[in-house]
Amino acid sequence: MKYVTHWATALITLAVLSFIGFSDPFVKETMRLKSFDLIQQYDETTVSQDVAILEIDEKSIEKYGQWPWNRKTLADIIWKLRE
Repeated sequence: MKYVTHWATALITLAVLSFIGFSDPFVKETMRLKSFDLIQQYDETTVSQDVAILEIDEKSIEKYGQWPWNRKTLADIIWKLRE
């Protein structure tokens, strides 16, 4: 009898959650986003030293031309930054 009760509880819970998920996707999306927020909130933060900010100013536009630049120009700039 105990096994039937456990299986019945599991199946009823699964049925209710499936019904909510299919009938109202907003609820499912909200639950997914809230759980992701919790994971991000309690996750250990790491600081990376590999971040750089590249400013595109008038001098850069005069040198490389109007934005958006072609792939070769961007690749050359990235290689220069890595050096």
